[in-house]
Amino acid sequence: MRTLNEYLYKPVTAESLVFFRVAFGLIIFWDAVRHFQNNLIARYWLEPIYNFKYTGFAWVNALPAPYLYALWVGIALAGVAIVFGLYYRFATLYLTLTLCYFFLLEETRYLNHSYLIILICFWLIFLPLNQVFSLDARRLKTNKMQLPHWVLLLLQFHIALPYFFGGIAKLQSDWLHGQPLGLGLKARVDYPVLGKLFSFDWTALVFSYSGLFIDLLAVPLLLWKRSRPFIFVILVSFHYLNSHLFTIDVFPWFMIVGTSLFFEPDWPSKLYHRFRADPLWLKAVYLFTAVLSGGLAVYMHRFLNPVVFLIGGLACSLCLHGFRDLWQPPPIKEREAIKKSKFKHSLKKKLAQSLVALYIGLQLLLPLRHYLIPGDSLW
Repeated sequence: MRTLNEYLYKPVTAESLVFFRVAFGLIIFWDAVRHFQNNLIARYWLEPIYNFKYTGFAWVNALPAPYLYALWVGIALAGVAIVFGLYYRFATLYLTLTLCYFFLLEETRYLNHSYLIILICFWLIFLPLNQVFSLDARRLKTNKMQLPHWVLLLLQFHIALPYFFGGIAKLQSDWLHGQPLGLGLKARVDYPVLGKLFSFDWTALVFSYSGLFIDLLAVPLLLWKRSRPFIFVILVSFHYLNSHLFTIDVFPWFMIVGTSLFFEPDWPSKLYHRFRADPLWLKAVYLFTAVLSGGLAVYMHRFLNPVVFLIGGLACSLCLHGFRDLWQPPPIKEREAIKKSKFKHSLKKKLAQSLVALYIGLQLLLPLRHYLIPGDSLW
């Protein structure tokens, strides 16, 4: 047990966590802007005569138009506050409450990534991601270069959930027979170059089984350093294609950002210092491939979006960095720091560990609830 505690509380550099915080805030801001640009607030919650409610939440009703619009302005501002780490606790608490409110307003608009983002917003309230490279850290003078390992592990767990259980959910007869992808692909026969292939039944089977194995193997292959850059390239390509073929909003780009958490925690500084030390021709290769990948991301997204461009460019740079970092061991100083870290027992930590363990157990059981509740889980 002591070894487990030392593993959970050992200090890790917070660089990848800061990247996640900034990218997460940008995605939240973009999603809020998207709701205004596409008039989604009125379409989803004001124009419908009737909204279907979740069981037990029939009392949750849409506020008058000015208040709904004001709440989404607040969501956009909260996203910006998270980017800069300014009044971070208040911003994450506001996001959790407002996103949960809009989630409960209409049952038929359920999206798994909306549920996932609400869970992450909830945990960000307690995760000290504003203690590093943030305005809060400067304001409160609490700048820390390292955070406990459990902070990173908890976020990795949330990203692993949709991958693994997405694969489990595909282990049913419809998916194994090429549906519903078959219907979706045949509706996209006008797709450039590959469109003609979408009319064949075997294409749907190839896509179905590819998605199945990618989801099931993603987490194990991300955890192994030797296979990590290879599966990351596959996952980035997978999310690019999903963004182009299907309307799933911010989900592909959010998952690319989340998947970066499986790389070494110090990958941002390693990437930066390596880029500075590289010869000019190699810097040009990095920049060219990053711009090309960012442009491809915007093309696959089908809308000019600077956030998508940045995520695509950084994903490509991280891919290149991962392949170059395959055979480089972690710095000796970092290994020594981890060995010397000590864990101090306390009632508060034991209670926190119990609550987190209970939460993790609940999240692992919920996708399997159909074994306890009668009926078809697909409907």
